[in-house]
Amino acid sequence: MSHRSRLFVFAFCALTGPAHAADCARPKDLRFEVTGKIVRSEVGFTQGLEWRDGKLFESTGAVGGHSGLNTIAPDGTVTRLRDDGTRYFGEGLTILNDEIYQLTWQEHDVFVYGLDGKLKRTMRNPREGWGLTNDGKSLIFSDGSASFFFADPHELYKHWPPDIWQAIDNHQAKQGMNEIQVSMALGTVATGSGDYGNRTLQFDNNGHPVTVTFANNKATSITEQPK
Repeated sequence: MSHRSRLFVFAFCALTGPAHAADCARPKDLRFEVTGKIVRSEVGFTQGLEWRDGKLFESTGAVGGHSGLNTIAPDGTVTRLRDDGTRYFGEGLTILNDEIYQLTWQEHDVFVYGLDGKLKRTMRNPREGWGLTNDGKSLIFSDGSASFFFADPHELYKHWPPDIWQAIDNHQAKQGMNEIQVSMALGTVATGSGDYGNRTLQFDNNGHPVTVTFANNKATSITEQPK
């Protein structure tokens, strides 16, 4: 996978105030007709929803004990691809370049999956996660304010040196890497304590836990747990 496919950059367009009124064209009225409905096999608190390959991909919030990633077939059958319980509150979802992007509300994590629902990497969102869509090139998301934010997955972090990207591609952590780099290499954080950049985190690492201690946002200690 290209290094550049792992990248996240933020820019925003505020949509409030008379000074910005001329920046955006008047929304067009859309008309639609309901031609059918899907009755799902189990309840979910839908936060993100997108149709792809003959089924719905759904992000759910932590209501009823479940938050995660599902698919919903046309007959209503719900298949859980990921279940985080109440650990995360899933928010907006969209599919771009054959990757599923899922926001979390206040946890600041962005999960990136393949179309098979398997987690590929985790990124950080400095804002609250609300709605998410895309225009075919950029991710477009909101944080509950009157602004939209554009995220280009092809620009930020391109200045990182080759040895960092090699470690990320090999799913390895190395001393000196920052939290974002280690998260991209090892995936979901299982447990953690302390303040960002100065704390100890345990990463699941696809069932092979690794504990990393950070000081001043640099990895200072890396311990692989016994298998």
